[in-house]
Amino acid sequence: MKKVYLGSPYTGYNGSRGEAFQLVCQMAAEIMKVHPDITVFCPIAHSHAIETEGDMAPQEGNWWLARDFPFLKACDELWIYKMDGWEKSYGVGQEIQIAKSAGMPIKYLEFEPQLHVGKYSVRT
Repeated sequence: MKKVYLGSPYTGYNGSRGEAFQLVCQMAAEIMKVHPDITVFCPIAHSHAIETEGDMAPQEGNWWLARDFPFLKACDELWIYKMDGWEKSYGVGQEIQIAKSAGMPIKYLEFEPQLHVGKYSVRT
């Protein structure tokens, strides 16, 4: 089974953190529905839920990145969900840098706010 790390902006998203969480979770689910041979690790889905449901004080991005990077390094590909703010996102930039240095394939998923009906586009 192919392991995909799904990167997206969070604090850099041009909406709320909760909205960023919801959108990227929907994309992760869509990928797994369309591609049953792919498993997705989504750091926002993982970290947001821990931080909010675990009643943690908001942590700095580097704190989370240090916990996410071992998962990125264990994945076969990095897929970037190009939500608003992705090009300026520090975390997304770091994820891309690590993937490139490891020779990991990177794919870019177009952001379609109306998505959520079974389609997305992938660009390598």
